[in-house]
Amino acid sequence: MIPRLKDGDDNGELSVSDENQDAAKDRLTSPADRLSYILNKIEFRQGHGRVAELVRYLKDTNEKDFENLNYQTVHSWFKSNSPAMKKMIIVMETLGIHYQLGCDERRLSQWWKIGGDDPYDSGALSQLDEQRRQRQSALNYLIMSVITSDPEGQFAELNGEQLSELVDRGVQFAKDYEDPFKNVISNDAIKTWLVGYYHESMKSNK
Repeated sequence: MIPRLKDGDDNGELSVSDENQDAAKDRLTSPADRLSYILNKIEFRQGHGRVAELVRYLKDTNEKDFENLNYQTVHSWFKSNSPAMKKMIIVMETLGIHYQLGCDERRLSQWWKIGGDDPYDSGALSQLDEQRRQRQSALNYLIMSVITSDPEGQFAELNGEQLSELVDRGVQFAKDYEDPFKNVISNDAIKTWLVGYYHESMKSNK
């Protein structure tokens, strides 16, 4: 059975419904319900004291991001309020330090925020993994094609190890550019890319 949030529960505790599993899943319609569901899945403390324990864990594990976190704020996550998406991702990443999440932090954060397919459903998870593998393969091919498209150009002298490193950096650049919550790419790197794109675009339009 899929557990559901108890009516009037102040501690984010889920109880097991006596109804069928599909009906119980349908009750995961609020961010509060979904947060409790995730915490149960990773076997975080249940029942009385869950809110206080979550506050303590987040502050102790990630003081930088949760130094000013208080009980009232976390308590509201189990009621009608939920943090911003960026904060949700940080919460999931912090939980992942000492707990086996069993799912990608960003996927869990997205589901916590807006719902959708249960990220712990094996079929949905397998499909998501396959989509990621396909995207990774396509991205690797794209970066390699860019590097090898000009055999007489500036990459011509690279050895195999250097070429592999350049591909990895190119893939990471693309991933970081796609993710607005990461600050790995410097403004200078983005500017360089934009300048290069601008000049290449101007050439093609002449």
